[in-house]
Amino acid sequence: MFRSVFALLVTTSLLCGHAVAEPLAPIIDMHNDSSSAEAGEPSCDVDRDAMLGLDFDAFDQTFGSGWRLLAEEDGCSLAAADLIRAYIDKHQPEQRIITFHEAQMRAKGGETGRAIPLFRETRDPDDRNTAFGWNEYVDATIAFLEQDRGALEAARDRLAAIPKPANFSAVDRQGNPVEIQWPPNMNVVDGFLACFDETYAIAYSECSRNRSDDTDGDR
Repeated sequence: MFRSVFALLVTTSLLCGHAVAEPLAPIIDMHNDSSSAEAGEPSCDVDRDAMLGLDFDAFDQTFGSGWRLLAEEDGCSLAAADLIRAYIDKHQPEQRIITFHEAQMRAKGGETGRAIPLFRETRDPDDRNTAFGWNEYVDATIAFLEQDRGALEAARDRLAAIPKPANFSAVDRQGNPVEIQWPPNMNVVDGFLACFDETYAIAYSECSRNRSDDTDGDR
């Protein structure tokens, strides 16, 4: 049985003293998308018109909705990426996180060459997200995909050095308190290092989950 693993991204803004945590892409615990080939090719069927008609939150920011329905199906990562791209082309959303999700799905599906430039597009050019280490996380992801261990370790060190803001607390999109690690996404970056020679799908899901499990008692 496969289980979904989720990461939390802290946005660049502080609302009423709270950082807003938004969900990143779900990654299914599986070695690669080709593992489902023995059981036949997945259909990856969705109502495309209905999907593209969803508002941004329903399409990109809600678990069990939008492109995530495809991402949860074995072998459908690239179909999810293509659906995200179609949504971007149609709606031109300002939020870069949706491009990050496309990049994640392409990396998970093995399209590393297409994923890397998409990840680069999501870096904050004004570095407004310095307090939460977004650019460091993106840099670490790219370094892992490019198999540049030195750059990955350097990005990890920069992320680890980011101090937690005073009076920091995180809330979800409904304003409910949530518990997140500090710095955000450190378990994913440590997973990249621990499983440097594995695929993105394994490093992001199995390895980052295991690192998170190992530190549960320290949170």
